[in-house]
Amino acid sequence: MSTRVLDSDAIEELLAAFPGRAGIVVKDLLTGTAFTHNADERFPVASVIKLPIMVELYRQIDAGRISLDQRLCLHDGICRFGTGRICTGSVEEFTILELCHLMIADSDDVATDLVTEAIGLDQVNQTMADLGFRDTSVPMSMGRWHYTMAGMADVEINPENDAIVAQDIAAGRIDLEGLPFSASLDNNVSSARDMARMLEQIDAGELISAAASAAMLKMLHACEHRGMIPRDLDADIAIAHKIGQSTGIRADVGIVYGPKPGRLVASLRPVVIAALTRAPEPGTARPGKDLIARIAKHVCSSGSG
Repeated sequence: MSTRVLDSDAIEELLAAFPGRAGIVVKDLLTGTAFTHNADERFPVASVIKLPIMVELYRQIDAGRISLDQRLCLHDGICRFGTGRICTGSVEEFTILELCHLMIADSDDVATDLVTEAIGLDQVNQTMADLGFRDTSVPMSMGRWHYTMAGMADVEINPENDAIVAQDIAAGRIDLEGLPFSASLDNNVSSARDMARMLEQIDAGELISAAASAAMLKMLHACEHRGMIPRDLDADIAIAHKIGQSTGIRADVGIVYGPKPGRLVASLRPVVIAALTRAPEPGTARPGKDLIARIAKHVCSSGSG
């Protein structure tokens, strides 16, 4: 497998056929060769927002403010609706390490909200601003994002209201033009350039610290979702990534390293792919997922080692 960006015309053709908006950055981290498309446009990113939350978590760990061994307990103020295992399980107490793994590997929303409650959304946003990620905004927990989606932005989060939110979202009673689907800084948003630069700094060991970057990279390698960047790639390709999706929102941001050699080796020419999309999804169509998978397939089969 090669991971070199060569044919931007082919990516442009894929984008021209896409029935929505997309923000794309593809960058070969060894040569610096890059392709960009709407890289500075903000998009709603759904669970991709868990990447900046993880960055702030490891900043606080690095500063000694929080420990991976610290235990957090579920309570009724944490929304138990959403993606992941915790909301359907019986375990009520977790370490920060367990929650971070679930947040990234399984995209668990309950785990995410326990983490953000511990570290503070204001601190996440301040760190994003301090690091220069100015298109990245995290004003809402995942629970509040789902409540807002169901038209319950100001309603108290509790088990009874969780059930109403779940019913409304399952029935499609949501406004696809509402705040959770917008590019407003009042929503959980980012840009492809912010996400690509965040990943590049993690790969270089420069985001927060070398130890924090290595820990975050390990978490990203554990992502279990294979429906976008990894979809059309060989199963033995090493990928560190984070996905996000909801109705009309499909996003995947990650680093493709190449065939797994038993350990990661820098000479495998890592490539960052940051792809954020917003498009209509009639019936079972998922054009955003298809676009991201096709871009990744093209990038990872182009050029020579």
